[in-house]
Amino acid sequence: MDVKEIIFTKNNDKLIIDFLKQKVIYQDIIYIIEKDLLKKYLKNFMNITFNWQKEYINNTLIDGYSWEVLVLFNDDSFKKYKGHNLTPDNFEVLRRLNDNLLQGVR
Repeated sequence: MDVKEIIFTKNNDKLIIDFLKQKVIYQDIIYIIEKDLLKKYLKNFMNITFNWQKEYINNTLIDGYSWEVLVLFNDDSFKKYKGHNLTPDNFEVLRRLNDNLLQGVR
């Protein structure tokens, strides 16, 4: 399955990676991105999320943060990962991958 788009949301902060149009949208700014960089990102993303569960929930905290990763495929199927006050063990690796992607396009 080919990935069409990845949407990463944490609280109200959203990062959209559009593989078909080769662009990244962050804080309402559109960045055009090279195809090779997108391929590298996608390979790393898939390695990071390979063993993720669909949900990570910590109900012991009332306030806190929420996050969601939505992967849209070209055949209109999708995968969704989400959490509230809890993340997968390697979530920080994904955050750094996203930061590095944004540094590469600014």
